[in-house]
Amino acid sequence: PIGPDRYLAFACLRSDLTACVHVKGIDWWKPDSKRPTQTKLTLTNPVAAFPLPDMRELLIVEADGLLTRVPIPE
Repeated sequence: PIGPDRYLAFACLRSDLTACVHVKGIDWWKPDSKRPTQTKLTLTNPVAAFPLPDMRELLIVEADGLLTRVPIPE
């Protein structure tokens, strides 16, 4: 998306799941979906996202150093 809801960070979690992070949360995209599953969060300035496979979580890093862990949907 363009504008304030644009994606600021991405992480490929599995071959069938990508996390796209924006200031209002995470869009979980699968190759066969027309719309993402969404997790609503309030994020100030996300700059990176990393999978934590052993924990089954997504780690979001914000510009000020704040770290947020979010469970990865099945």
